[in-house]
Amino acid sequence: MSKKIATNGKKVVKKSVAQSKKHDVVKKSPGPAPGTGGRPKKTIDIKKLIRLAKQHCTQLEIAAEFEMDADTVEARIKDYYNDPNMTFSLFLEQNRLKGKKELRQTFWKSITDEKNIIPSLRIFGYKNYLGMSDKIEVGEFGENQRLTEMTPEEQESRLNELAAKQLQKDKG
Repeated sequence: MSKKIATNGKKVVKKSVAQSKKHDVVKKSPGPAPGTGGRPKKTIDIKKLIRLAKQHCTQLEIAAEFEMDADTVEARIKDYYNDPNMTFSLFLEQNRLKGKKELRQTFWKSITDEKNIIPSLRIFGYKNYLGMSDKIEVGEFGENQRLTEMTPEEQESRLNELAAKQLQKDKG
C-alpha cells in the first residue's frame, strides 16, 4: 500500500507505508551513560533510621516515616553499609539490641543517681533486680508464713502433714 506525501508543496512523492513509518520515527539523543540515568535515589538520614530502629519501630513504620517502600529502605541500608547481606531485619535486630542496652543503662543510672532521685522508679528497679514483691503469698505452708521462714522442725512437720493430705487425696 502506498501513500501520497507532498513535499515543499511542489512534488508529490509516493512512499510505501513501511517507508513512511521508518522515517517518521523520532531519533532520541544518546542520553546519559547506562546506569547513571533515571530518577535520583531517595536519601535517608541514617542517624534518624538508627534512632527509629533503637526505639523498636517496625519496618513499615520506618518506611512510612521516610515516605518510601520498605524495599527502598533496605536498599539504602545495603548502600550505606556497602554490604549486600545486610537486610532490613538484620539491621533492625542489631539496633534494637543496642536500644535495649541504652535503655537498661539509662534506667540503671536513674535508679542509682543520688542527685536526681525518682522514688517510684527506684523502688520499681530495686524490686525487679532483687526479686522483691509487695504480695504476701498465702498457700499450703500456713497463714502468712513461707516454708523457708520455718524452723527445720516446723518444716518437717508441715511437709509430713502435706504428704499425708496428698495420700488421702490419691486414695479417695
